[in-house]
Amino acid sequence: MPRTLKARILDPRTGKEDIAEFNFSDKEWETLVDFATYARELKKSSLVMDGIPTSLTLTWTQKARKS
Repeated sequence: MPRTLKARILDPRTGKEDIAEFNFSDKEWETLVDFATYARELKKSSLVMDGIPTSLTLTWTQKARKS
C-alpha cells in the first residue's frame, strides 16, 4: 500500500510555512524505514559518540507531473 508523508517546511527568513506531501511506494517506504533504523544505530556508535565529524545531506529531484 503506498504511503504518504507530509512535511512542514518553515522558511526562517520570511516565516512562511508550506506543507509538502511525498508519496512512496512500498519498496521506497521500506528503504526509508531501513535508513532511519541505521541512522539511529550510527548515532549511538563510538565513531559518532566520540566526536568524529559527521554530516548528512539529502537531495532529491522533483519530476514534472503529467496532467
